Amino acid sequence: MQIKEQLYRSNGAPHGAASNAAVMQAPGLRLIEQLQRDNEPAPVAAPDFDELLRANMDELLDKTRAHQKTWRLGQEKQWHLDLGSGELVWSFPEVTAWAPAQVIGFFDSQTGIWKWAWADASLPEHLKEDALRVRQYGEQYGFERLVVAEWDAQETDGWYMAALACWLCGAQGAYRREGGNGWMFMTFGPVDLRATGECADERFGPLAEQAAADFKACAGSLEEIRRACCRYFKRGADIGLAQDELIQRLGLAAPSVLDMAGFSPDAAEQVMHLIGRISNEEIESCEI
Repeated sequence: MQIKEQLYRSNGAPHGAASNAAVMQAPGLRLIEQLQRDNEPAPVAAPDFDELLRANMDELLDKTRAHQKTWRLGQEKQWHLDLGSGELVWSFPEVTAWAPAQVIGFFDSQTGIWKWAWADASLPEHLKEDALRVRQYGEQYGFERLVVAEWDAQETDGWYMAALACWLCGAQGAYRREGGNGWMFMTFGPVDLRATGECADERFGPLAEQAAADFKACAGSLEEIRRACCRYFKRGADIGLAQDELIQRLGLAAPSVLDMAGFSPDAAEQVMHLIGRISNEEIESCEI
C-alpha cells in the first residue's frame, strides 16, 4: 500500500480508482510507443548521384557492346521511330531490327540545353512513360536534374540520362539520333530480328509455294480464304518476316502469292480488302 501511494505521489496524480488506472497504463503506453518507433523503417539514404550515373553508364556500355556484336547496332542503313506504335526500327541489308522504344529527352546542340521528354507536350504520352518514371525517382531522392524540365548540359549528359533511364526502367539499351537542332535520346526494349532483302527471298520461297497451294484449295470461299490468310501471316512471322512485307508479297508484288494461286485481279483485290479486317489475335490463334 505504501508503494502504491508513493507511485501516486511521484506521478502527481490524485488518489482514486480512475487515477490508479491511468497510472498503471502509462508505462504500458510508453512501451508501445517505443516499440512503434523501433519498428518504423529507417529512411532510405539517397544514393550518390554521380556514382549512380557512372555505374549506369558502365552497364549501358556493356549492353551496347553486346548489341553491336550480335546485330551490329550503329551500322544500320536507316532507322525509324513509329510514334503511333512506339516501335524503333533499324534497317540492314539482311535483317530489320524492331524494338519497343521510349523517348527520354533531347539535347539542343545550339543552346546547350537538355529537355526531358516528359516536358514535351507534342510527344505522345505512351512514349514518355519511362521519362516520367525518372522524374518520380528524382522527386523521391531530391535529384534536381531529374525534376527540372530543362537545364544547361553537355551532349554526354544525354547519354548519362539515357543510361539512368535504362537502368531504372529495365530497358535493353539506348539509342541516339539527330532531331531538330540536336539529338534525341531513346531507350529500347527486347529486339526482334526479321529477315529482309535476299535473305528474306530465300526464306519466303517455300512459304510462297505452300501459301499458293493453300489459297488455290480454298478459292471461292471467303471464310476459307480468311483462314488461309491467317495461316500465311502466322507462318511468315514464324520465319521472321514483317507483316507489311508479307502483305506486299501476298498481292502487290510481281508475281504475288495470289498470282501463283491463279487468282484473277478482281479476286486478288477482294483478298487484299479482306486482310484489313483480320486482327493480330485472329492470326495468333489460328492453327497451322
